[in-house]
This record gives sequence, C-alpha cells and structure tokens, in this order.
Amino acid sequence: MSYYYLISLLTILSSFLFQTSFSTEPYLTYICTGSNYTENSQFGKDLNCLMQDLNKVNGTDNGGFRNASSGQAYGLAQCRGDVKPDDCHACINTTTSDLTKTQCPGRRRGISCGTAEKLLRDLAKKAPVARKPNMFAECTAELPEKESGNRTLYGMAQCSMDLSPKKCTSCLNQAVSTLSACCTRNIGGRVYYGSCIMRYEIYPFLGK
Repeated sequence: MSYYYLISLLTILSSFLFQTSFSTEPYLTYICTGSNYTENSQFGKDLNCLMQDLNKVNGTDNGGFRNASSGQAYGLAQCRGDVKPDDCHACINTTTSDLTKTQCPGRRRGISCGTAEKLLRDLAKKAPVARKPNMFAECTAELPEKESGNRTLYGMAQCSMDLSPKKCTSCLNQAVSTLSACCTRNIGGRVYYGSCIMRYEIYPFLGK
C-alpha cells in the first residue's frame, strides 16, 4: 500500500490532524495529540461520519482533494499531485480506518509526517500558481560538477487546496527556511506541514 502518497487528512477539535511522512517505506507516521473522546460520544459519531465522507475522494475529481465536516468534526484529505487516482483512493480508505481504529483511537487530534536552495525557492514560487488544480509543482536542477559530479536534483512542493495562493506561498517559504537551515548540504530533504509539503532528492521519486 502506497501510504506515503497522502499529503494530509485533518480533523481539528472540531478536528483531527493527520499528516504523512513521505518516506520510501510503505508506512505512515502517526502523532496522536489532543484530548480524548469515547467512541459512542457525539464527537465519535461525527468523526465516523466524517471519515466515511472523506473516503469518497476518488483521486480524479478536484485534484484528489476533499474537505468535509460533520457536527464537531472537520477534515480534509489530499493526495500528492503525481499519484495515480486508484492509489489515491486506496491510500485514503486505508488511512482513515487506521487513524481512528488502530493508530490514534479515542484521540481528537493526530498527525501521521546553494543550488538546492534555489530549487526549493523555485518550487515555492511555482506551486501556489500551478495550473494543475492541486497546487502541485515539480522542478529539476543540475548541481555543479565540483559539488556532486553532475548530479541532478529532483524536487516537488504542494499545498493543501483549501489554502489561498498567498497562504500557500507563506507555508512553502517556511518549508524553504527549514530545509535551508538543516538540509541543503545533504543529498535530500523533506518537510511536511499540515498544509504543505516540500521534498528534494538526488533521484527521481515522483509517481513512485
């Protein structure tokens, strides 16, 4: 199961927040926080209805994005822009079940989580105004031979579709700052926020 394709699924107190950690392993990271609720409570019932609604995303309509609410629960789900529709649908169906039943049961909030800098900033500019309906952008850049032996950098960025272009830019700029501070001397880096993601590697990873 390609779990790492999912960007985020959130419901906040009025919700539950979930965010993937797009690793190369088929496993999601879950961070469960917030106060507890009981399955038979009104919030528990609202949450179950919400998850059923989010499962209707099919990966084709609206760029694989869906947001919904039910009573006190609010959530959104969105797949990465390079994901096939069938993979998107299967991932969200599995994740909504795991999140509420096995990973964060009874919790109101959960999270599941030089040249390089220029590449990142290019991505931050492109994603908010992307023509695709999912605020998704990808770029490549050639590293100088003295740095890497003519390696190519591959990067992607995407925002949650409930963000305005301005807020998308702000989120991605924060991601650029984080990656620039920690990772631009490394061969790859990833940042996952609740509303945007950014990643770069020295190997092609989109669609995989």
